[in-house]
Amino acid sequence: SSSVSGSAFGATVTVQDASGNTVTSDNSNVTIVLAGGTVGANLGGTLTVQAVSGVATFSGLSVDKVGTGYTLHATDASLTPADSNAFAIVAGAAANIGFTTQPATNANIAAGSPITLVAHVTDGAGNAVAGESVTLAINSGFNGSALSATKTTDAAGDATFAGVTSLNKVGTGTLRATDGALMATSNSFNIVAASPDHLTFTPVPGDIMQGQALGNVTVTEYDAFDNQVVS
Repeated sequence: SSSVSGSAFGATVTVQDASGNTVTSDNSNVTIVLAGGTVGANLGGTLTVQAVSGVATFSGLSVDKVGTGYTLHATDASLTPADSNAFAIVAGAAANIGFTTQPATNANIAAGSPITLVAHVTDGAGNAVAGESVTLAINSGFNGSALSATKTTDAAGDATFAGVTSLNKVGTGTLRATDGALMATSNSFNIVAASPDHLTFTPVPGDIMQGQALGNVTVTEYDAFDNQVVS
C-alpha cells in the first residue's frame, strides 16, 4: 500500500495474549516509530496512545519523505514488539518550483548561444514531483527575442531545457518557469552581440560625379542576428 507524503493516515495496534486473543482489560500505552524507508524521514502525529480495551488507535500520522519499505514498529513496555506491513510514500501535489541551473546574475551571453536551464518541482515536503508540465518563457526584457518551450519533469523532478538559442537580440532580462499557478523567476542576465558577421555602410553611398568627394561614410559591424558589435 502507499500514502501521499504529508497526508494523514491511521494505524491500529492490538494488545494480545500468547494465543492471539485481544486483551480487553488492557489500557497500557503503545508507542510506534518509523522503520525502514528513506533515511531522514520523519513520522508525524501522536506516537504514543493509550489502549482502550486492548486496542490502541493512531490517527493523523504522516511521513514526509518519498520512499518504499517503510514499516511501523510498535512497542508496549515488556511485550513482544510488532511490525506493520511494509508501505510506500509517494510525492504529493506540486507546491514549489525553482531554477537549479540558470545563467549567473549579470552574466554576459553571446546572442544565439545555447543556454541550458533546469527547473525543479517539489511537493510541500521537498520531494521531487515527476510528470509536471513546465513552460519556459521570457519574463522581462530581451526585447526582440522570443521564447516558449515546454518540458515534463523527470523522476528527479527536473524539467531540463537544453540548448535554448532563441535569445538572439541584445538586451537584459529574466526568464520564468511556470507549472500551473507556480512560477519561478531566473537571475537577471545579459545578451550581448555575437562575433562580427557582416558590415553595413551608413549612409549607403549613392552615385556621384567623377572627382566629387564621396563624403563621410560609416561602416558598422553586425553579428549574424543584426546586433551591432561594439568593440
